[in-house]
Order: sequence, then C-alpha cells, then structure tokens
Amino acid sequence: MVAEITPKKNKAGDPHSVLFTLRLKQVARWLVIPLCIAATTGQCEETPPEALDAAAPLTPSTETLLQPIEPEQVRFALLAEKMDKESQIQWLSAGTQSFLTLYRPSLGASEQGAILIVADLGRHPDWPGPARHLRKSLPNHGWATLSMASPHQVVQQGHTQGGPRPLPLTQANPQMTQRLQAAMTQIQGLGLYNIVVIAIGDAAPQTALALANLPPSSHVGFIALAPWSVSDSQQNDLAEAFTNVPASVLELTPALWPKLGLTKRKGMADKKRHPNYSQVRLLGDVRHFHDSPQLLPRIRGWLKRNAESMQGKLQQADDKR
Repeated sequence: MVAEITPKKNKAGDPHSVLFTLRLKQVARWLVIPLCIAATTGQCEETPPEALDAAAPLTPSTETLLQPIEPEQVRFALLAEKMDKESQIQWLSAGTQSFLTLYRPSLGASEQGAILIVADLGRHPDWPGPARHLRKSLPNHGWATLSMASPHQVVQQGHTQGGPRPLPLTQANPQMTQRLQAAMTQIQGLGLYNIVVIAIGDAAPQTALALANLPPSSHVGFIALAPWSVSDSQQNDLAEAFTNVPASVLELTPALWPKLGLTKRKGMADKKRHPNYSQVRLLGDVRHFHDSPQLLPRIRGWLKRNAESMQGKLQQADDKR
C-alpha cells in the first residue's frame, strides 16, 4: 500500500504545515555542503581558530579509511597555470604518483643552499601564509627554495571537524618519504647539497618521521612550524619523531601555546643527548604565524648558526665521491 501525504493548512493558510517546513529546513542545512576550490586557487577562507578551539575534542579511532581525492595534476592544474614567472614549475615523480613543486633560485651573491618547504596538510605549495612567505623571501637571502604539498593523508574515522587528522605519529607515510627523496634528488641535481627542510603545521610530524628514515647526509637541518592538532596523548610520540631526526632541529611554536608538549620534547632531546635541538616561541597568529614579523628573522638567524656556508663543503665532498 502506498500512503499519500496531503499537507494540511496551518492557521495562516500556508499549504505546508509548520512542522513540515521546519523539517525541510533542517534537512537542507545538512545536505547543503559548501564546496571549496582552495586546492587550486588558495582563496578558501579558513575556519577561525576560535571556532576550532570551541569544538569538543574528538577521540581518535584506531580504524582508518582512505579518502578519495583527485591526482595533483587535476587539483593543482589551475595553480600551475597561474604561477608567477619567478617560480619554476616542476612535476616530480614519487612512486606511481606525480606531485607539483615550485622552485625559486637563490638571488643572493652568496649561494647558501636550498630550503625544501613542505606545506601543511591539505594545502598547495603556494598556500598563503608561511609557505608562500618563506618560499618567496628566503631566495633574497642566499637560499633557493623548493616548495611541495604533502601527500594525501589517511584520516581517522569519526573525525569530521577541523580538517583531516594525520596518520599516527608512530609510522612514516611511505608517500611522504618518496616525495622527500624525489625533491632532494631534484635539488642535488641543481648542484645544491646543503638542504634544510621546513615543514608547516600537521605536515611536520610526518616529515620528521620520514627524515629519520633517510640518510643523515641528505639534509643538514629540520625546522618544524606548529603541528597544532596533535593531542596530549600524542605528545610523547611527537617528541620521539622530532628528536629522532639526524640533523639540527628547530621547533617554532606560538607564544600562547601550552608549555606541556614543549617541555616533553625538550626533555626527550636532553635524554637522547640530541646534538642540536632548540625551541623558539613566537608572537603572532595562534596557529599559522600569518601575522608574525618574527618568523623570517628567527629562521634566518637559525640558518646562519646551523647551516650557513656549508654549501661549498658539501658540494666538494660530493665531487670527491
């Protein structure tokens, strides 16, 4: 039997009942999902930090699922077409996938080496904020830059707010390792052997795990910028990941962040007698340093103390081999 629903008029004479109308509105709110094309344009407005802070913490699930996503040749095609002339567009291969990199040569009289910039999860290589700022500014100070996106992540079931959660901090993403290897090979092919890796946001833990699996000679330094979504329960794993990197390590975090995680990581570094691990707290945006005037000077100062003037030595060593 098929039941026919005949809407009843309310007191105002509306052909739909008030309850029916309210339910329609409720369904519409759930079905209308805004689509963001920021992966190619970079014009998507991010969720305000206070809105994310207000969300209740979610309990990570042990089960994972792979979210389908288009290849980078499709997602970043428009970005590649509209890049400025100063940026050299290079598509590199990592396993069976290709990924976009943006290269800028050094403009300084004294060539120091190269900075490999890993954009935050879900961001393209020219994302507004630190990725764009650093990749365009550092060449003016003797450092070539190569910027790349992180590989698409496996995200945990049940995580529906605040963007995808990264993989567990106990295992490296093989695709990240492959991308770093391909990017470093590309940089070395340009005659640059003094390589420092800068990873932004939630890409930092996965980058650290991948670097620990690469030869120590492949890079001389690692700079991590604010992995903001790491939970308290993951702080020990994050400390292990950062202090296992076989190179000088700098961690930059917002000044307003709790000190608990920082203290754990500093203690882990001291326990392992890490040769050069340091932390710096900066003023500015609570998550992504969008408005921090200290970011570039702090990084340049660290580079000068830990990686400057090594380009010639490393290149000569490679020539001897």
